[in-house]
Amino acid sequence: ITPAADLYGASQITITITDDEGLSNSDVFTLTVNPVNDAPEFTSTPVENATVGQLYTYTVTAADVDMGDALTITAPTLPSWLTLVDYGGGVALLSETPAEADLGAHPVELLVHDSGGLTDTQIFSITVVRGTYYIYLPLVLKNYVIAPDLVVESVTATSNSIQIVISNQGPAPIENVFANEFWVDVYINPDHAPVTVNETWQQVGNRGAAWGITVDALPLNFGEVLTLTVTATGGDVYYHADMSNIVWPLASGTLIYAQVDSAHKDTPYGAIYENHEIINAPYENNILGPHSSTTVVSKLLPTNKQRGASIHLPPRP
Repeated sequence: ITPAADLYGASQITITITDDEGLSNSDVFTLTVNPVNDAPEFTSTPVENATVGQLYTYTVTAADVDMGDALTITAPTLPSWLTLVDYGGGVALLSETPAEADLGAHPVELLVHDSGGLTDTQIFSITVVRGTYYIYLPLVLKNYVIAPDLVVESVTATSNSIQIVISNQGPAPIENVFANEFWVDVYINPDHAPVTVNETWQQVGNRGAAWGITVDALPLNFGEVLTLTVTATGGDVYYHADMSNIVWPLASGTLIYAQVDSAHKDTPYGAIYENHEIINAPYENNILGPHSSTTVVSKLLPTNKQRGASIHLPPRP
């Protein structure tokens, strides 16, 4: 009889002998198979990568086919930054956090032995690498503010009409509040070109026009435009005839300039504090010109009745 592997213990065996006459006799005995100690085995797969500054863990497990064998796990070879804790029963934990000084490969040898002195060895290497580092720097925007930016986009003049197109190039809107009402000036053959706010047409020549943009035209959002018109028969609702002096028809080649947010005698920037004024950038896009008038005669459209003077428009110098 050859016992199967890892089977042991006592078994009762009966042997019976029978002759030709049918007579028989039996004998009963007990066969005892003594156990043989088997070596334990590691059943877990090593974790072979670690990252600087991050916790490394490897749960070590081992097993033994011999019931009741006590297993002990030790580490004959272990890097200084790593700690092994044996919980018994074939379970242990390798853990710790590597530092920058621990970069590189580290050999590890684990040993499990049973109460009969048999062992198993697990040998591997742990490689410590740097992780991904994120450096957050403050965002610095040079000369950037969130404010409106009024611009004269175009000036068109014929013998009997003048059209001005203004826009807000933002990025902030011009809100519809009384404090944001502003002036637009047109300069007709001025003595010199206007170069700054509060230099109205009356201060640089004897002919010109003025529009008072009131709160009903607002808000003027980023990218929105406003078209202002005056003809030989009158102007739009924002045109101020009482503050204008135009001699029609305009001669061909008459030099025309326009300035948006042109006047507020109590401030150095007009009514709207624009982004180029906040960052002390050159005062350029509020003024456009010179533009020469043409001999074209425009079709005169019906004009709107001028509204009454607004008490909220800023004072002119």
